[in-house]
Amino acid sequence: MVLLVVDTQQLITTPDLYNFNTFESDVKLLIAAARENNVEVIYVRHDDGAGEELTKGAPGFEIYEGFSPQLGEKIFDKTVNSSFKGTGLLEYLVEKNVHTVAVVGLQTDYCIDATIKCGFEHGFKVIVPENANSTFDNAFMTGEQSYKYYNEFMWKGRYAECISVEETIERMKGKGRMEAVIRKYFQCWLDKDVDVVKEIFSDDIIYSECYGPVYNGIGQIIRWFEDWNRKGTVLQWNIKRVIVSGNTAVVEWYFKCDYEGNVDGFDGVTIAEFDADMKICDLKEFQSEVEHYCPYGE
Repeated sequence: MVLLVVDTQQLITTPDLYNFNTFESDVKLLIAAARENNVEVIYVRHDDGAGEELTKGAPGFEIYEGFSPQLGEKIFDKTVNSSFKGTGLLEYLVEKNVHTVAVVGLQTDYCIDATIKCGFEHGFKVIVPENANSTFDNAFMTGEQSYKYYNEFMWKGRYAECISVEETIERMKGKGRMEAVIRKYFQCWLDKDVDVVKEIFSDDIIYSECYGPVYNGIGQIIRWFEDWNRKGTVLQWNIKRVIVSGNTAVVEWYFKCDYEGNVDGFDGVTIAEFDADMKICDLKEFQSEVEHYCPYGE
């Protein structure tokens, strides 16, 4: 999951928006929760072009102070309503293997609508947190009417999952907690810390090791961990990326060890399933021992 914050620029993020105080508060909550739970926050800015009020370099173009990006957070600029067209955002999300996008920001009836529909067409699961988008009155509808039309009728069940801010944050917490557990497990091999093993696995864990053995139950896992670490040392276990979907985490990694004097390294993938207590209950490892190459050239 990523949190996409669309067009919350100083010029248009004003108290004239429908339900402004709730909108401002909820977007702040979501941004804070995303950062706390390792959910990437991505910003989009709209540029109407030279000579227009909302254009790069003009007062009001930058992100609203209450939602300011932190150092290193991505910002994509667009010139049309969709956040995906010609911005590089689509390519970035595909490269990162992102499957779920939570969309917040402005304006409900313009760029939020286009971004949600285009996100859906590009195959993303789109989440729209309640009261985290807004707009102004127009010639046909009030801001409130526009908000209700899109959030309660147009998007819901068609293009997006429209849920509460609280439920969105709970989903962020699930992703963040699973990734944290995975990172803790990889690190415990470097530290030779069996206490972490006892903490993060369920009692009935089934663990399929990439070398072939299968361990049933926490007792066998602990025995294997202690036996292995008496004979070997993990030199590296580097996580390349983590993909979380539902109660499953998929991890791409590089592993290197010294086992009884033999140093070996290889790429691999872990598929870990979590139970309701956020403990790993099923884990499968796969390895690639062959060095990668391009048979048809670069």
